Amino acid sequence: MYRRKKLSENFINKFVELCAGKVSATQIDKFISETDKLLLDFYFTETSEANLLRLIQSQFDLSFFISDLLSYPHHLEVIISVSVHSNYLTDILVRNPEYFYWVVNPEILRFKPDEKYFNEVVKKSTDIFKSFDSKVNALKNVKKKEILRIGLRDFYRYDDLVAVTTELSQLASAISSKLFSLCYEEILNKYKIGKTNRKYCVIALGKLGAQELNYSSDIDLICFYDKNALINKKYYYNEIINETIKLFIETSTQITSNGYLYRIDFRLRPDGRNSPLANSISEYIRYYETRSEDWERQMLIKTGFLSGSKSLYKKFFDFKERIVFSSSANVTPFVQIKKLKQSIEQRAADEDNIKLSSGGIRDIEFSVQALQLVNGKKYPQVRAASTLNAMLALNKHKIITDKETLFLINTYKLYRRIEHYLQLMNDRQTHSIPENGELLEKIAFYLGYKNSSEFKSELNKIRKQVTEFYKSVMQSEEESAQQVSINFKDKLRARNNIEFLRTGKSLLGTKQFDSRTTEAFEKISKQLNDYLSKSSDPDLVLENLARIIKTVPLPKIWYDEFSDEKFFRLFLMMCEFSQKSVNKFFEDNFIKDDLLSRTCFDNLDEENFSIISLPQLHFRVCIQLLNKNINAQDSSTIISRYHFHKIQSIINKEKLSEHIGSNYFIAGLGSFGSEEMNFSSDIDLIFVVKELNKHNNVQKIFQTLLNKMKNEIKGTEIDCRLRPEGKSSYLVWDIDEYKKYVSNRARVWELQALTKCRFIEGEKKLFDELLQFFIRRVKNLDDKILKSEIIQMRTKLISTDETGFHIKRSKGGITDLDFIISYFMLKNISEMKKLIGSSVPDKLQKLSAVMDDKDAESIKQNYLFLKMIEVTIQNIFDFRTAKLPIDKLQLQKLSLQLGFESQEDFIRHFNEITLSNIRLFRKYIGE
Repeated sequence: MYRRKKLSENFINKFVELCAGKVSATQIDKFISETDKLLLDFYFTETSEANLLRLIQSQFDLSFFISDLLSYPHHLEVIISVSVHSNYLTDILVRNPEYFYWVVNPEILRFKPDEKYFNEVVKKSTDIFKSFDSKVNALKNVKKKEILRIGLRDFYRYDDLVAVTTELSQLASAISSKLFSLCYEEILNKYKIGKTNRKYCVIALGKLGAQELNYSSDIDLICFYDKNALINKKYYYNEIINETIKLFIETSTQITSNGYLYRIDFRLRPDGRNSPLANSISEYIRYYETRSEDWERQMLIKTGFLSGSKSLYKKFFDFKERIVFSSSANVTPFVQIKKLKQSIEQRAADEDNIKLSSGGIRDIEFSVQALQLVNGKKYPQVRAASTLNAMLALNKHKIITDKETLFLINTYKLYRRIEHYLQLMNDRQTHSIPENGELLEKIAFYLGYKNSSEFKSELNKIRKQVTEFYKSVMQSEEESAQQVSINFKDKLRARNNIEFLRTGKSLLGTKQFDSRTTEAFEKISKQLNDYLSKSSDPDLVLENLARIIKTVPLPKIWYDEFSDEKFFRLFLMMCEFSQKSVNKFFEDNFIKDDLLSRTCFDNLDEENFSIISLPQLHFRVCIQLLNKNINAQDSSTIISRYHFHKIQSIINKEKLSEHIGSNYFIAGLGSFGSEEMNFSSDIDLIFVVKELNKHNNVQKIFQTLLNKMKNEIKGTEIDCRLRPEGKSSYLVWDIDEYKKYVSNRARVWELQALTKCRFIEGEKKLFDELLQFFIRRVKNLDDKILKSEIIQMRTKLISTDETGFHIKRSKGGITDLDFIISYFMLKNISEMKKLIGSSVPDKLQKLSAVMDDKDAESIKQNYLFLKMIEVTIQNIFDFRTAKLPIDKLQLQKLSLQLGFESQEDFIRHFNEITLSNIRLFRKYIGE
C-alpha cells in the first residue's frame, strides 16, 4: 500500500460530513491543511487514514476536539503518530478517548516514571474498589493508559531502549504483583483463613526478570514457598498457593471487553507441566542441583523478584548465583547452548524472524550468556541479568573489545526497536519482519532508511556480522567439547562433583583439601576417567563417589587406597552397580572400616553374625555379590541364617522358661523359615504354648519379646501375621487350639505356609506334635480342591493394576515355582515330611523323585535364575520390590551384571524362562 502525502478525497468527504453543523468551514480547511503538512513526516497510508478517522469519530465533543487540535499543534502530531504507528494504541484511544487529554499533557508525556510511581498508581487505582472483579478491571485500565504513554514516548524518542523496557517491566511487575496479592487474598478469604505465618515468593524469569520486557511479551514466572504446612488444621499451604496461581493465570490471561492483562507462563518451573504450579524452595533448590538441564540453569541468569517474601527471594538468588556461575573443571557448559540454538532455528522456519533466526536477537543473547557463564565466577559484574548491562561488564573486563561492544549494543537496540514496532502495531507477540507491504515500509521509514530495500540489505549485513561473532564465541567451546569423551547427562553436576573430589570445593564454600589430598586424587584421576568413559551411567558413578568422599574424615586415605587398581575398580563398580551398598554406607560408620580393611570380603558365618549390624551384613552381601564371591542362593542363606542367629540370641537372653517353663516353641515361616530371604524380606513368626490358660501374662511376655526383636533388628519387618486367624487373633496360640485349627479350618495357603515352618527355640517335641497334625491333615487333601485353591491364590496375587513384570508375583515368576514346589510337597507329604522348613534347593533336589526329571531340573534352574534377578535388582537399584526395569539404562545395567552381552539377549532368555514356568504351572496345577 503506497504512502499518502495528503489526505484522500474519501477521508475529506467523511470528515466534512462528521463536522457538519459542529465545526466551522474555516476550521475544517485549516485542519486539512495542517494535517497535510504533518503527513510529510510520516509514512501515512490508507490504514493510517482509517485509524485517524476512527480517533476523530470517537470524540465526545467534536467541535472542542478539532478546535483543540488546531490550537495545540503537538496534539495533532500525537494523534497522527498514533494512527500511523499503532493500531493497538489507536484502539486504546478509541475505547478511552478521555486518555488523549491525559497523555498529551506535556508534564505527562515528558514524565520519567520509576518503580515507586507504578506501584503507587496501581495501589491508588485498586484501593477505591471493593470487589475482586472491579480491582482487576482497574488494573487493565492502568495498563492501557501507561502503555499509551510509554508507546508515545517511544515514538518520539523521549526514551532510549533501556528506559522503554524498564518502564514496561516495572509496569508489568507492579500490575502482576498486585494481581497475585489480590488472588492470594481471594483464596484465603474463600477458605476463611485470616493470617498465616507461611511465606511465598514469585520470581520473574526471561525478559521480565531482566527488566527487558517487550510490549507484547509473555511473562515467565516460577513460585515457591518456605515449607508446606497444615493451615487452620484443614488446608495445606501448597494447595492454597497452587489455587492462587491458577486464579492468577486465569484472571491475567482472560480476555474481556476491557482487554487482558498479561499472558502468564509457569511452564519453566522445575519438572515443567507435569509438576505442581509451586513447590517448596528446598525442592526447587534440590531440583536445580540434581536434575535440571543446562538450559534451565542458563535461564536463571535472568531472574528478578516479583512478589511475596524478599527474604525467600534472596535465599534463592544467592543459591542461583552459586549454581549458575560455578567453576568449570572439565568442560564448558555451552554445548547445550549450541544444541538449544539449533533446535530454535529448526522451529523458526521464518528467516525474517528478528528474534530466532540466525544472526538475530537470540544469537546476541546466547553469545553474551555464554561469556557470562564462562567468566561469571571470576567477575561478578558480568552476571548482570540485563543483556546490555552484561555487554558493558564484559567490555570492562576486556572479554569483548570496544568495537565488538559498540556493534553489539547498537545492533541489539536496533533489533529490539524493530521488535517493539512490530508488536505495538497490533499488540501481537510477533518477531517476523514482513517480506513486503505497508508494515515493512513503515518500519523502514520510521528507522530512517530511504526505502525497504535499503533497510533489508543493511539488516542482512548486520545479521552476518552477528553470526560471525556468535561463531567466534562458540568456537573455543566447541574445541573444549571435542576433548571430552565422557558422556555425562548433567555436565554441570559432573563438573561440580569432579571439582569437589579434586579440591574439596562445593557450591557453598572454598577449597577444603590440602595439596597432598589433591595430588592423591590426581594419581587416580586417569583410572577414574577411563572407567567413566566406558560406564553406562557415569553421572551416577561420579555422584556416588562424591557422596561417599563427602562423609569420610580423611579423603587422602581413601585416594591412597584407590591406588590399588583392583580395589578402586571394585569401588567404582559399587558406585555404578550397587546403590544398596552405597546407601548402606551411610547407615553404619563401621562399614567404612569394613571396606578400607577389606574385611567385607571375609566369610559370613555365625562368628561374624554376633559382631556385625544388619547394615554391615547387607553391605558385605552386596559387595560379595558384586565381586562374584557368592551367588544369589548363598545371599539368601546368609541373610536368613543371620536373622535366625539374632532372633535365637534375643530369645535366649529373655529366658522364657523362667516365666512359662519349657512348654512352648517359637517357629519361623515364609522365606525366613525356608532360608529364602532377600534384602527386603519380612520375618514371620508363630508363638505356641501348651496349656495356655495356666500361664499369667503370657500374651504380654511374648509381645515384649516381639518388641525387643523389632528394636534390636531394625531394618527388617518382624511380625506374626501368619498365625491362625491372622492379625485379628491372639499373638500366642495354645497348641491344642492350633492343632484343631490345622485339622479343621486351615486353608490351603496356610498349609502351604507350614511347608516352610522351621523350629527356632523351645520344646522341639511340641513343635513336632504340631507338624504331625499338619501331615495328617494334608494326607486327606482332595487334589482338585488343592489345585483349585492354588489357582485362586495365584489369581489374587497377580494384580490387574500391576505395571511391569514383578519377579515374584507375575505369571511365570518365583511364586509360580513356589506353588509347584508346595503342591508336590503337600501331595507327597509322607515322602517329603523331612523337608518341612528346609531350603528350596533341598526341596528341588527331592522333586526329581516325584515328578519328571527334566521338569524338576527346569524348575531348579529357573528358580535360581529368577532369584539371581531378584537379588541383583535389589542390589543395583536398592528397590524393596523386584520389578523388571522398563528404563533402558536400568535394563542395560541389569543385563551387564547378570553376564549377558546385550539387553536383547537377556530379555530373550528371561522370556524363555517365564514361559517355561507358565507351562510347568499349567501342566501340574492347571489354569
